[in-house]
Amino acid sequence: MHPRTWIHLLLALFAFPTMLQAHGMVWEIATRETVTILATYDDGDPMAYSDVKIFAPGESRIEHQNGRTDKNGHFAFIPDTPGQWRIVVDGGMGHVINTTFEVDETLTVAGDTAVSTPHSRLHGIMAGLGLIFGLTGIGFYFRGRRK
Repeated sequence: MHPRTWIHLLLALFAFPTMLQAHGMVWEIATRETVTILATYDDGDPMAYSDVKIFAPGESRIEHQNGRTDKNGHFAFIPDTPGQWRIVVDGGMGHVINTTFEVDETLTVAGDTAVSTPHSRLHGIMAGLGLIFGLTGIGFYFRGRRK
């Protein structure tokens, strides 16, 4: 290649440096209205770093947003469409929150803030004992019918 060609090429590259960039980046830090979920276990401990999936209205397969809760169990996002949204928080080992909420035309949560009411440990213990006794009773019933 001729030396003049190299000089022209270098001059062109330095004259138009934006052509060398694949893309630039712009960022903004702003205060906006967000939908925030606080995910905790029934004993009050935060569901720290749990997987979160947000599904837009009418979408059940592909999430609008996904991520993780922070160390305090918080996750925030900005809805862009009115309608019924669904949040799934998976804390692992079967601990899953799967709930819906309504976003109005102003893109804020419609109505009062949604809060679940945790079941007491006594409810869990009673349900577990009921299941054990129920299954045991069914087992004895079928065992007695065979004789």
